[in-house]
Amino acid sequence: MKDWALGLWFVGWSLVRVQQLGWTGVQWDLSFIGRDFWIYRNAGLAVLDGTDPWLASFAWNGTDWHFAAPPIAAQLFVPFALIAGSLSLILFVALSVGAALAALRALRLPALWLLFPPMTEGILAANPQILLFGLIVIGLAPATVPTSRHRIGLAGWLVARAVAVGLKIYGVVPIVARREWRALAASAGLVALSLVIAPDLWVRYLTGFGDISSRILSESKGGLSAGLFLEPSIFGTLIPSETAAFAVGLLLYGLMAGLVLLAAVRDVEGAAWIAAPLLWPAAEYHLATMAIPAARRLAVLLIAVPTVPTYLFGLIVLTYQVTAGHRPLAATKPPVGLMAWLRGLTRSPSSAVVARDDA
Repeated sequence: MKDWALGLWFVGWSLVRVQQLGWTGVQWDLSFIGRDFWIYRNAGLAVLDGTDPWLASFAWNGTDWHFAAPPIAAQLFVPFALIAGSLSLILFVALSVGAALAALRALRLPALWLLFPPMTEGILAANPQILLFGLIVIGLAPATVPTSRHRIGLAGWLVARAVAVGLKIYGVVPIVARREWRALAASAGLVALSLVIAPDLWVRYLTGFGDISSRILSESKGGLSAGLFLEPSIFGTLIPSETAAFAVGLLLYGLMAGLVLLAAVRDVEGAAWIAAPLLWPAAEYHLATMAIPAARRLAVLLIAVPTVPTYLFGLIVLTYQVTAGHRPLAATKPPVGLMAWLRGLTRSPSSAVVARDDA
């Protein structure tokens, strides 16, 4: 499939996703545009005001969606809380799109990947995931070694890594997979700085973690994770009791974790890119952007179809393709298997690049 045909596939399903998010059946409700940014910005405002950031929310589709990230994420949005209204949203979206474009360039993928439905959803909702994707890929992609990383300098590269992890903790997974220990230390340093600046926020977060997690899982219905297959609307009515549902849920997540581990046996980094969208308990569709560096064409075609079964099945197919050694669409380093990765923990990762698959 040529790039233009893939672009048309992306556009078609992105339009379907917009319809899913904005059409009520009677009229259009476009309040989902910028929704996630306003949640995080309101949390940043709460930090400034000295109130509880986990009570910060934004209404969409009849539900108040609350902030649920660690304190550092709210602190990182304080600068946007200082900027007036819509201008803050415009600046954040521009920053996110710019970072995403730089990341796609580093992966040697065309800009049409901005139309990949999970990417389109993340941009429209202004979810921090898109900025995280940009920051984490710019620094980790081998194509950036002679360009982006050198151009911004080591300090800037480490700040990008740390901010990415601060926005969403699962950003640490590919960092560890790539054995970027300085980046891991920088991320830990930023968290420590956050703790020193606002220890009361961390105490409030840790003591209220159970309630915060329960609320966001209730609001998102578990997101687009494997757990959604336990919803009555899918096949939950076939499960006779809550005990059985819990057992099936453990089995589902165990199977997903097993798939990731199986992929890691052949390619630790490829498995790391898949881990978050496949396993994160409150995952959302835009989280599939994490899998772009490991993308293979068949899996991408499936993931682009915005329904829970196709999204999850596409990720499972991608896990198989990584395990089977299919070449990625993006420019990546040669795969490092789990045993070789363990043996090489004290060595720097290779900078070799494999060619992009244009088939």
